[in-house]
Amino acid sequence: MRRKWWESPVKFICDHLWFLLLIIILVVAVLLTHNLWGPRLFPEPIPAIVLGTGDVQVTLVWEGYNDLDLHVIDPSGEEIFFSHPTSISSGQLDVDSNGGCGSNITNSPVENIFWPTGDAPSGEYSIYVVFFQQCDENAPSSEFEVRLKVSGEEQVFHNTVSTVSEKVFIADFSNENPNSTPVDENVSSAAVETPSPAGLDFDPAYLSERMLQLINESRKENGLSEVSWDNFSAGVAEDHSREMTTEGYISHWDLQGYGPDVRYGLAGGVEWVQENVYLSAYYYENGGGVPIDDWDAEVIQAHESLMNSPGHRANILSPDHSHVGLGFAYNPGDGYFAVAQEFMNKYVAIVNDVPHSADLNEEIFVQGKLLDSATNPLVNLFYESFPTAMDKQALMETESYSSPAEFVEVIPVEEDSDQEFSFNAKMGDTPGIYHVMIWVDVGDTSTHAIDLQIWVGN
Repeated sequence: MRRKWWESPVKFICDHLWFLLLIIILVVAVLLTHNLWGPRLFPEPIPAIVLGTGDVQVTLVWEGYNDLDLHVIDPSGEEIFFSHPTSISSGQLDVDSNGGCGSNITNSPVENIFWPTGDAPSGEYSIYVVFFQQCDENAPSSEFEVRLKVSGEEQVFHNTVSTVSEKVFIADFSNENPNSTPVDENVSSAAVETPSPAGLDFDPAYLSERMLQLINESRKENGLSEVSWDNFSAGVAEDHSREMTTEGYISHWDLQGYGPDVRYGLAGGVEWVQENVYLSAYYYENGGGVPIDDWDAEVIQAHESLMNSPGHRANILSPDHSHVGLGFAYNPGDGYFAVAQEFMNKYVAIVNDVPHSADLNEEIFVQGKLLDSATNPLVNLFYESFPTAMDKQALMETESYSSPAEFVEVIPVEEDSDQEFSFNAKMGDTPGIYHVMIWVDVGDTSTHAIDLQIWVGN
């Protein structure tokens, strides 16, 4: 006669001891790895992202395609965020995700601000999170997690943003650094955040903020919406400005013969870019640079000069533009000061990995996602031969920029859903740069959004 297990519990336990021990080990492992400060709503950042760390580290993690921004205010009152990524106190924003709903958006975004070991000043800090832009119309709100590490101790905060431009206070915290210089508490935070621009050293972060303000003031005066800051294109703009001040030329092309669209594409961008450039030179008779002692006046002069030029003015006041990246460079030895503005229309995101090079006649699959109110994607293929290098004299003889790419064919589009679409682009049998151009309808206007470049046969 077979016994039931409850009739002989000791024998049952002995027979199944290995299984019970396995369960106990699993439970202990979960308890040991559980975060003592609170549950984690989201997974750790993907291994491919390396986050800066030190005495103070603040990390923002969320899920979905919306653009959230991390802000941290240091003890002096200086605020670190996407358009002011570094501070005098050595704090820095080293990872910025889903910026302006751009082409590199991800559904596992991370932002990170940190102070290297030994550099975080003593005093009180504040953390905020801003709902900068809704990139997914099906996600009007975003849950997020902020992870704070101070001297090895970690805390986790959970919250939600549901309104665009909403700025949510997360926490105040303090740091003790015996080697840091004490903050003068009699100095107001306003005075620290916005020092008098006259006599300042060259400060690209301040110039970026000031010029963006001037651009948006001009747009509002003409009944246009503001453009948002784009950190990626700002880096491309800064690289070009630096070459112009180093070599002493002004042009939309660089020494390799690359125009703004090719430079942006080589850096990894896919948006259609329209560029403004500006160069001033102040030097003595012996060729030495005259110091610039009023940077606010200098940036205003640059903006007014561009606004007085019909082509540059049209670019600044284009109703199609949604974002801009600004790059500044200054060569005090020669007195050159350069500005590059990269305007774009961010209405499409490329959501799959598209190669930047291909073989002759290779077929490339592309999947896109419509952003905001964009509809009706139209895709064309263009071609240009490989650029050739240019010298300084040739660069100084150039004028306005127009892409040399020529039309090849219309590419059929399959609309996979209300927002996503896909297509196959076949490269040609001639070596060169193939431009996959995408237009979309925004309201009643057809807007050029994407210039995806693929180098073939190089």
